[in-house]
Amino acid sequence: MKNMSIDEVAKKKGLPEFSTNQLVDLIKIEMLYTIHKELDDVSVENPEKPEKPTRPIEPIKPVTPEKPTLTVLQGSSSEIEKINIEIYRAYKEDLKKYKDDVSLYDEKVLSYHEKMNEYQDAVLSYGDNIKNYESKLVEYSKNVEAYEKFEFQKVLNQKIEQTYTDWTGKPWNKNMKSKMTYFMLIGPPGHGKTTVLRQAAKMVSENLGLVYRENPTVSEKVDRNSFVMFVNNLAGEVSKTGVSGLPAKVKDAKGNEYTGLLPSYAMSSLTQAGAGMLLLDDIANASNFIQNIALPLTNENSFNEIKLENVYVGITSNLGALDGTNTSTISSALRNRVKTVFVKDHIEDFIYRERRNEQYFDDIGDFFMTDFLENKKDDKEYLEDLFYSMPSKNDMGGFSNPRSIKATINELRRLIYDQGGLNEENENIINLTMQSTLGNRVGGDFFEYVKDVNYQIAPIIDNFFENNLLDKQKIDEKLDDVFSPKGKLFEYRFRKYLERKIRNEAFKIGVISNKFVKTKMKNQLIDKIAHIYPILNDQQRSAFSASLREDIFLGNREFSDFSISTNSRECISDDFAKKLIKAIKVSSQDVIDNDTLKKQLTSILSGEDLSVKKKSNKANTFKR
Repeated sequence: MKNMSIDEVAKKKGLPEFSTNQLVDLIKIEMLYTIHKELDDVSVENPEKPEKPTRPIEPIKPVTPEKPTLTVLQGSSSEIEKINIEIYRAYKEDLKKYKDDVSLYDEKVLSYHEKMNEYQDAVLSYGDNIKNYESKLVEYSKNVEAYEKFEFQKVLNQKIEQTYTDWTGKPWNKNMKSKMTYFMLIGPPGHGKTTVLRQAAKMVSENLGLVYRENPTVSEKVDRNSFVMFVNNLAGEVSKTGVSGLPAKVKDAKGNEYTGLLPSYAMSSLTQAGAGMLLLDDIANASNFIQNIALPLTNENSFNEIKLENVYVGITSNLGALDGTNTSTISSALRNRVKTVFVKDHIEDFIYRERRNEQYFDDIGDFFMTDFLENKKDDKEYLEDLFYSMPSKNDMGGFSNPRSIKATINELRRLIYDQGGLNEENENIINLTMQSTLGNRVGGDFFEYVKDVNYQIAPIIDNFFENNLLDKQKIDEKLDDVFSPKGKLFEYRFRKYLERKIRNEAFKIGVISNKFVKTKMKNQLIDKIAHIYPILNDQQRSAFSASLREDIFLGNREFSDFSISTNSRECISDDFAKKLIKAIKVSSQDVIDNDTLKKQLTSILSGEDLSVKKKSNKANTFKR
């Protein structure tokens, strides 16, 4: 029995279907509303620090006078007599002073005891003053915290309002802010439920200038300048401690002890961060008791002693028996408090994202995966197995979906790098790797595609880019037969590999800082494009030109002057599109020579608007 398609599952579940791109756009705006706090009627003054009491000084006890002693020198010489006379004279003075000190000593002792009594009273008063000071200091710390939080929120609000305007093109309207109804994303494995929330969180964090931290550990500093993403995987959970924490003794400001709950560091960090997201992941695989935890979190952003401000709550769930994850039913009380939607990634969106993944802008790239996907995406029957397949309980191997395709790219990149490319010795390993993640059918087809590009097409184009040598005869033999299935396939693979090389070169240009080197590399790239155009027919040029406009120059930092942004993705500006089309679109009767095309492309990329000069000539004017 054939598995239900993803669309049939959505219909069976009675769920509205959203693409991952649509949800990212919706959730990132909802996050702005959640994090924004109205401060119009609030005023918090910078508190004045209390003055610390001065500790009383203990009086010094008077020293008992010491009676002087007389010690004379022995002898009868005149010199000794003179010295003894001086000693005696000094002794008499010391004795007189001693008698005076003795007469005053009793008064000093009496005064000392009086001061000591005053000191002891002052010490008692000082103890009370210190307690009062410490109480004021605690209050002061709270007021400082409130003031700093208020000032931080003011600045954060300004960033939120500006980001909202940048994303929507509309001014912030506080009247649109109301109690948030969060999304619960339901869908099969691998279609980006968690990724949607993570991507929205990263976009908000970046635009608000906050440091993104996911599931932070105690070694990571979390403060108001942090954005915390806490992914709480609830699959199989039967205890609420994962959210609320463990029982522990807690103290209040006065030192009184109570029994409270000690949450995990990651959960606690949500209360310390400037903003964050709590993701209750795979909630349907948790017990009903755990599902009920989501009710106060979605209603009031709180649970037990935990109050989550500036935190967006996201929820995900699998499909249960339909996708083999064996989940229980979802609480109707929870469903009534969230927006429950079905998540489905779209192959066009996936291709768009991966082709702009800078991680793949090297010689290995995505190992032809997006080209393979694009080549197959119009085959609706095959597309179910390729991108929208549902796991079967009868199968134990891998199956193809966005997650496994992404994993395949990363696995193949590592293998190809480790083994120095695809060759006859490692073909079997590469083939089995593809089948282990994508399933036998899709993995086998992808391997045949890769093998054909690697052995037949890559050497031709690599030789052209590295040595400026183009095997025009071999290309003509293949491209002249574009009406046969093999010819069409070769034309597509040739064009896609060529676009891949140009995309990588354009990225390299973008990261070069030396202007001289940058200009030289840009001219070399334009020269390569100009050499390719004359050997393509009109239909091939049209497809190649579209890719240049939409998939290579578009979104590249070096050519950013020619692109504009919409709510969801970058689009080519009308001005640049017109110039590019004007320079490269030719009719089937007209062939533009590479030197003229090079000049026109150069003028476009430098911002000039020159008319295109064409040569009406049926002969191929290819020049090396």
